[in-house]
Amino acid sequence: MGTRAAQGVPDADLFGMTASDRPALVLADGSTLTHADVLAAVDDIAARLDRGRPGSLVTVVGDRTPACVLVHLAALASGHTVAWLAPSTTRAELARHLTDFDPDHVVGAVGLHGATPAVTWDIAPSVRVSVVVRRAVPEGRADVASTSVRTSLLLSTSGSTGGARFVRLSREAVESNARAIAAALSLDEHTRAVTSLPLHYTYGMSVLHSTLAAGGTVLLSDESPTGLPFWRRVERTATTHVALVPLQVRSLLASRAALLRTPTVRMVTVAGGALGAEDTARAADVVAAGGGRLAVMYGMTEATARVTVLPPEQVRVRPGSVGVPVPGTQVEIQDEDGRPAPPGVVGRVVVRGPGVMLGYASRRADLDAPDGLGGVLRTSDRGELRDAYLYVHGRVDRVVKLAGVRVELDDLERLFGDLGPTAAVAVDGHRAVVHVERASAEQVAVRHSEVCRRLGIPTGLLRARETPRIPRLSSGKTDYVALAGPARPAPS
Repeated sequence: MGTRAAQGVPDADLFGMTASDRPALVLADGSTLTHADVLAAVDDIAARLDRGRPGSLVTVVGDRTPACVLVHLAALASGHTVAWLAPSTTRAELARHLTDFDPDHVVGAVGLHGATPAVTWDIAPSVRVSVVVRRAVPEGRADVASTSVRTSLLLSTSGSTGGARFVRLSREAVESNARAIAAALSLDEHTRAVTSLPLHYTYGMSVLHSTLAAGGTVLLSDESPTGLPFWRRVERTATTHVALVPLQVRSLLASRAALLRTPTVRMVTVAGGALGAEDTARAADVVAAGGGRLAVMYGMTEATARVTVLPPEQVRVRPGSVGVPVPGTQVEIQDEDGRPAPPGVVGRVVVRGPGVMLGYASRRADLDAPDGLGGVLRTSDRGELRDAYLYVHGRVDRVVKLAGVRVELDDLERLFGDLGPTAAVAVDGHRAVVHVERASAEQVAVRHSEVCRRLGIPTGLLRARETPRIPRLSSGKTDYVALAGPARPAPS
């Protein structure tokens, strides 16, 4: 990484990457950037971001483009903070971000009101980056030390109230989790992964990080993994690893299961929610028929990305499990008093390790706040450990009391799950609504009666209704906030 060194700026190691001629990024037009090309581009961009001095905030509004990826990598490598916003971010949301975080540079959103006109950086062959420089660099500004405890990455997550907030991740968290995933999945320089998920989503970003950390290749694609063009490109480019969320797997199993047998694919990973033991087993069989393997993963933005991995050979042996912790991470189950729960007892899932976030951020001043968790994350998930394997049983806050009966909303979804995709929401803590996608009104009515009878609750406290489409977040997860909007009437 000699460009910055020649300018008197120290080289910045990035995921342990070396300047080799192996392909690192395959662009949409089929052209390739080697690992050496990527590191050179990182040097070039880093030298332009506040003249190489660490400590600036760079906001990326975009997704799976070479410009966004290279700016992201450069900001991480050179001690800046990078914040990701989805390309669907509205003008009002962007305006609020600019007010709250006051970024120094914005990539991917040109023509911002009151901002300096965008400049264009020619970075790598055929890669141009449009940047809004919002703040001139003071000549006498003191350098900010690039340390592992600084906020290096901001990823948005939606809380239970629907308000977006950013998770603060250190560079140590990002890099250690990338290496841990690479080790857990046995990734190497022969790995060719595809960006099947958005990069502003922690699972999608982990694919980029872990593959580069292993010396592999990332195919940049924004095509839907439920469509035929995506899988044709996967086969044409000899892609070996594909990451999917449960909604995508269920969609493929329902209509295009044969695509999961694409012969170049060596591994399919599934995370981002519960797939269900039956669908998991079926997906594993279909993938295996093409010579590949299925790995189940569990994680969250607050722990950088992945917490556990269920090895492919354990998928049928341990149905319903999400696996064992990735290297360097520990998982514990605690009871309501915060004490360790015995094996097989359900309690709160607690994660310990270097991937745990520093805290949340709602404004720029929060970026320099101290580490508020000390490497310990008390999640909102309920689970149990059996022989060191984790089984997740829904969320702590997804509980409703129906006629005095404590009912898990996740359990309600499972009771209706064979009819189609489901989503259950609480109305006021004492009533609930289950939405079932693609089922008939008659099917839903029959199941509603059966479930109420099974749970011993009055039918008026649980409403079940068919719906053409359950609202989803960009990650594919159910948008429960939209589903339980304030204008939605309570069940009668």
